[in-house]
Parts: sequence; C-alpha cells; structure tokens
Amino acid sequence: MKKRELLVRFLASVNQIDETLCSDLPDNDVKLLLTAVIVAHQSDEPLNVSQAMHIRRIGSPAKNHRKINDLLAAGMIEMAHFGGNRRTKFLIPTASAMAVIDTINVAFLEVCKLHQTATAQEAVTA
Repeated sequence: MKKRELLVRFLASVNQIDETLCSDLPDNDVKLLLTAVIVAHQSDEPLNVSQAMHIRRIGSPAKNHRKINDLLAAGMIEMAHFGGNRRTKFLIPTASAMAVIDTINVAFLEVCKLHQTATAQEAVTA
C-alpha cells in the first residue's frame, strides 16, 4: 500500500469522524481553535482567552472571541482559573473534545498498523 493511499485512508477517517462527532461545530475556524486549545492543553501550556483571541491564522480578536463562545456553547471547552489569579481565564478541552481526539487517534493508529504491515511485506518480498 502506497504512503499516499495510507494518508487518504486516514483523511477519509477524519472526515467521517468530523461528520459524526463534530456536527455541533459550525465551521473550520472553530475546529482550528479547538485544535489549538487541545494542543496547548496537552503541552501543559493552556491558552488563556487573550492568547486565543490573538491567533491571527483564525481571524480577528472579535471573530476569535465568537469562536470561543461557539466552543463553549458546543460543550467542547470550558474556562478555568489556575493558581491565585482569578482574572485570567484559561481554555480547557472538555471530555467531549478529548473523545473526538481519541477517536481520531484510533484512526491514526490503524493507518500506522497498515503501514507497518505493508513495510514488513515489502521487506519479505525484496
């Protein structure tokens, strides 16, 4: 199986996941913001609201603020305070958001297994 076929299979899986699990997310900008929130959270450097509002690749601060509200309404993120600072609100992915990522991870691992199997078969026939 060619690498491109593996990538296409993975992308098809992600599209299917997107259609079934992400139907509450209105557009790609919301999905980009959710991805940024999850990546930051997994890196133990959660985004605060101000940082999220200034992600230029998504849009203007006002647009990003609307997208934060969309994610809050969809139940994909929540706001939290850390330490003694009650003024800074951090964006944290919810269990629903992490379930979507876990489902995408399963699809990714399946493609990795296919790649390993194909590589092993090529080595045997070579």
